[in-house]
Amino acid sequence: MQSSIGAQLKQIRESRGISLETIASKTHISLAYLRALEENDVDSLPSTVQLRGFLRLYANELGLQLENLTVGGYHLAGDKQVMTLTGEPRSPEEDQATVIEPSDDRPEPDPTPAPESAPGQEQASFPTPTDLDFETNQGEPEAKVSENMFKAIGNQIKRQRELLSLSIDEVHDNLHISPQHLEAIESGQFDQLPSPVQAKGLLVNYIDFLNLDSEILLNNYAEALQLRRIERQDALVKKSKRSTREISPTALRLKNFFTLDLLVIAGLFLAFATFVIWGVNRILDNEMSERNASDIPGVSDVLLATETPTPALITEDETTVIIEDQDLNSETPETEDIEPLFTPIASSDPINIILIPRQRLWVQVTVDDKQVFQGRLIPGNAYEYSGQVQIDILTGNIGALQILFNNRDIGSQGLLGQVANLIFNAKGLVLPPPTSTPATTPTPQTTPNPLEIDD
Repeated sequence: MQSSIGAQLKQIRESRGISLETIASKTHISLAYLRALEENDVDSLPSTVQLRGFLRLYANELGLQLENLTVGGYHLAGDKQVMTLTGEPRSPEEDQATVIEPSDDRPEPDPTPAPESAPGQEQASFPTPTDLDFETNQGEPEAKVSENMFKAIGNQIKRQRELLSLSIDEVHDNLHISPQHLEAIESGQFDQLPSPVQAKGLLVNYIDFLNLDSEILLNNYAEALQLRRIERQDALVKKSKRSTREISPTALRLKNFFTLDLLVIAGLFLAFATFVIWGVNRILDNEMSERNASDIPGVSDVLLATETPTPALITEDETTVIIEDQDLNSETPETEDIEPLFTPIASSDPINIILIPRQRLWVQVTVDDKQVFQGRLIPGNAYEYSGQVQIDILTGNIGALQILFNNRDIGSQGLLGQVANLIFNAKGLVLPPPTSTPATTPTPQTTPNPLEIDD
């Protein structure tokens, strides 16, 4: 039976007297994975892809070369026989006699420990954090330190992937990380990743997959982030200083003068001035409207402007009435037509009364023995009442009440403050019959007492 590559590497290691811990410290492969390689325990390894990389590192550390290495099941074979391995089947005797021999250009192995690195060999060990090459030059500005640290982390990850003979696509198949993100990590362009949090998660997964020291690389990544933040703050400070130097003294004085307090006070003052101007304009508009309204003649003035003679009084059976009808054909002097503001409503009732108060006064109006109004009359208004038989008007200030009977002014029927009860019928104002003045009784004279005369 053909021996596995791990068993053959173990035989060479033991023949040279190299401990497994030494191989683990130099290749940075855990002891558990090295034991799994030597025992051909593939199930204990992370993946078959890493199996090939671990075997290459193990062989390089022992000074061996594995060319055209491919994975075939749990064993590795190549087209070119370097470790006396072929892909052809062999007999059990040949399997037992199979021995891994070093290449022709190398000396025979001896029991002494192998040196850490042989000439022409690729180093399998990785530098410590203090040995990291940040690729910084003395002439480079300080602002590129964090960028160089990111590139150093990416270069170390890329070297480890190439040592394991892994391609980007193979890493993508195992970690399910997009190739664009993997290339961004290896090139140190972490700002192309979605966010710093996701960048850290992708970096941790990639480091663990390549079996690198995650603690050291994550510390370097955190330090690079801190440096980048400081560099950005310094750039902003330098930019602000540059803009401050560019401001002229006049602009600086204006900037110091127009403070926030001044702007707030100016805004309040403008608002107050606007309110005052608006209030004054409104008061002036109200005064103009009142003045225009006062220029218009009142209803009572218009109605009183028509010159109509006062109807004559006649006496009829102890009752004096106002003559209602006049000769319409009689000649009347021509007067100027004034359009009244109040137009009486046409009514077919024989009695039409219009009341025009000159002052506020109390009035009670009864039409055909039915009270239709009781209250105060407001000056400037006209009140019209119509009836069939009789209209009674009771007021406490007859002198301030102008009365129109059938659209004819009969004037005031008393003095200011005089109480009156006026009665109108179809013929006009009905005056109460005069009452006879009672005869005066003579004062009785005293008669002398006869007894007093005798004395």
